[in-house]
Amino acid sequence: MNIGVIGAGAVGMLIAAKFSQQGHEVTCYVKRESQYKLINDYGIIYNGTSVKVKAAMFPNITSHDLIIVATKQHNIDEVIEQLCLLSNKTILFVQNGMGHIEKVKKIPSQVYIGTCDHGVERKSDYTILHHGQGEINFSVGGVNALEEKDNVLSRLNSEQFPISHEPNLERILYRKLVVNCVVNPLTAIFHVKNGAILVPEMKGIAYKLTEEACMVLHMNLDEMWDEVLRVCRNTSENISSMLSDIMNGNPTEIDHMNGYLIDHNPDHVLLPSHEWVVKMVHAKEKLKGEYMLS
Repeated sequence: MNIGVIGAGAVGMLIAAKFSQQGHEVTCYVKRESQYKLINDYGIIYNGTSVKVKAAMFPNITSHDLIIVATKQHNIDEVIEQLCLLSNKTILFVQNGMGHIEKVKKIPSQVYIGTCDHGVERKSDYTILHHGQGEINFSVGGVNALEEKDNVLSRLNSEQFPISHEPNLERILYRKLVVNCVVNPLTAIFHVKNGAILVPEMKGIAYKLTEEACMVLHMNLDEMWDEVLRVCRNTSENISSMLSDIMNGNPTEIDHMNGYLIDHNPDHVLLPSHEWVVKMVHAKEKLKGEYMLS
């Protein structure tokens, strides 16, 4: 199968490497010429092994059997603009947060929304470490998407790289949102790996964030707390995407995670923990240069 992956961060490179290892023809679309050259010269170094993957510059997207969009939320608008101009048949979005859900419906293709819970760390522009095995869950995201038995994604499922259809889109998005609203801001604020959340002093803060999120989304607290702890254990050595953004001086997705809960709160649940972590992450985004200690 001919697969295009837009975005070559940790998740994008993992997806590209795994499908290439399975014998698919994979093209990664990137924005920087330096990354373009590195991937074309060396492939993607996955857990120390070089995997052949082609790189191309965005927005020079061509037709593929499947396109997977693994960019950050703040790049979604320009990606959707490009995809609306193409005749690609099947598109899967695997973003953190909720900012893209309504936007993707205008794409005239078979569009699916997915979540990826693998523990993967980006070490460089062409190197990743896969710390924890997970899976990709997906559901219908657009009006032209096909049923499970007929779509390309279900046929790509394998034991080595599980891809599962989840008929309840809201369930998979909300489960991932709750985990992201706990793990991402805490690791970014405290500058720690995911496993640090399991320390007793951190668990209390994490529990409060989980509790507030579950009240807004009407999720089962016990079930979601177990899920948060499971993810922290399985990705204990991982650096979260939000911490990576802070470390690299990039804007975070906090407004599409905790900020989404605050803005979409019809029951007017009190969210003091989420309000504070949003402020603290935004402060960390701005505290650079003369204010930072070496």
